[in-house]
Amino acid sequence: MTGRCRLKAVVRVLESSAYAQVLAVFILIILVKLPVLGEPPVWDTAMGLFPAALTLAGNGFDLMALLRSPGYLDGGANTHSLSLVTLLTALVLSFFGSGTKTFVVLHILHFLVAAVALVNLQRFARGALGASAAWLLCLAVLLFPLFSVQVGYTYMEVPLFLCAVSALRSWDLGKYRMAILWSALALAVKEAGIIVPATLAVLTMLENRGLVKRAGRAVWVLIPSAAWLGL
Repeated sequence: MTGRCRLKAVVRVLESSAYAQVLAVFILIILVKLPVLGEPPVWDTAMGLFPAALTLAGNGFDLMALLRSPGYLDGGANTHSLSLVTLLTALVLSFFGSGTKTFVVLHILHFLVAAVALVNLQRFARGALGASAAWLLCLAVLLFPLFSVQVGYTYMEVPLFLCAVSALRSWDLGKYRMAILWSALALAVKEAGIIVPATLAVLTMLENRGLVKRAGRAVWVLIPSAAWLGL
């Protein structure tokens, strides 16, 4: 097989396989963000997420004890205690301890989440922009300073972005239950994720059907998120 044929075969795989696309974007992110691979937590990650994760890893995952402790403004660790990202961080800390190895693992997991999110963004946008322009959009998002910095953190914004994009793409494909699940996960990642189920509810109210049916569907959309808030 000639080099040209091999290249065409690689392009065909990248065009047809979501897994290959995620792998390619993941490798690109590692190349772009390699300098931060072993970087310890900073800013909101260090002051907001890590105290709760360290507490859970140290107390045998006693969540109730963490929730009874003082909050951030009182100098306590009870911040983002119910976030799925906090739980994942605590699990990594419990397995690897605190140190460079842990930071590398957390960054790699974060890079993988970013790769899946960007591929979902491309698949969501290609219907309107075309495949090539949608990939350029993803590259622009990755290199946009605000997003690029968040990819280099091990915080909640990129997982929240994954949930938001996945919810919108699922809704666009008519996979409404999956969209509602992603919207509830967005809220489970961070409180600001409430905007995702709220957006889906607004989209429901804009549908071309009777008001009662639209309102009923909007309530159905919000039930999982409301249940999470009830916790």
